[in-house]
Amino acid sequence: MRAFPSGAWRPVSCAALLACAASIAFAQSPTGRAERFMPDSSADRVVSTVYADTHEFVRIERAEPGAAPSMHPAVISSEQLRAALSPLRNAAKDDPLFNDDELKTLVPALAKALATAQPNQDVAFAVTGRHGGFGPLVPRTVTTGRVFRTADGLQLITGMVWAQFEGQFRATGVRIAFEPGRRAAPVDASVRIDAPNGRKVRADWVSVLVAPPQAAAPAAPAAAPVPGAAPAAVPAPVPAAPGAVAPAPQRPRDAGFFEEQEQRLRTLKRLHDNGLITDEEYRQKRYEVLQQL
Repeated sequence: MRAFPSGAWRPVSCAALLACAASIAFAQSPTGRAERFMPDSSADRVVSTVYADTHEFVRIERAEPGAAPSMHPAVISSEQLRAALSPLRNAAKDDPLFNDDELKTLVPALAKALATAQPNQDVAFAVTGRHGGFGPLVPRTVTTGRVFRTADGLQLITGMVWAQFEGQFRATGVRIAFEPGRRAAPVDASVRIDAPNGRKVRADWVSVLVAPPQAAAPAAPAAAPVPGAAPAAVPAPVPAAPGAVAPAPQRPRDAGFFEEQEQRLRTLKRLHDNGLITDEEYRQKRYEVLQQL
């Protein structure tokens, strides 16, 4: 067997070790450092995650301690939800709160989560996007919130609105906590949102009535009669039963209609809170109002 001179193995071994170490460092992180995501204050209440990406999530979590039960599960179509969220505005910038890409990400996952959540649960989210006139040159920002449905409508409590995070994350590898909104107090005192299609509960909290699904398209008109064809027999009209009353025409679902229903719900709640109607009467009357929506 051929013998190698003493020490001839060392260059080969060192080169192999250096190559191996370089490959391990590259696999760990492109920047060679660990990346950390700071947990938010409600992370320990998460029940399930409906959608998750690197810097985005939609999740179901236990409601905050002391919160009143919500009207969940809440079946709201993506079209209804988009119509409810699109008009919302970031009042500090006088611009839409969500851009189109954010709505495309957020709406389907929110609809799915609301349809799954239970009365003692909320839906929390974080969504990222670019806002401003410079397109891809603008750093991404994050908007977070807490969503749940009550008799007054769909509640949205924002936590962070267009908050900067990318610069710090790229510089340090540490991402700030994405805090959803809170019932008790605002996460960020500078946050102000508006709801042209609803009402403001607090600077960071709006209540929005969800419009009913659009009515089905009218039936196609009957085909024109063919010349020379025998007319079809027309059945004799059936006389109305004695005492029958024609149903009243349905009121159009316009802004005035929803404002009236909202006022009725508020009046019922005030009567119930003042002890003027029982729990059963309150539930029954509230159900009757909601059935009209």
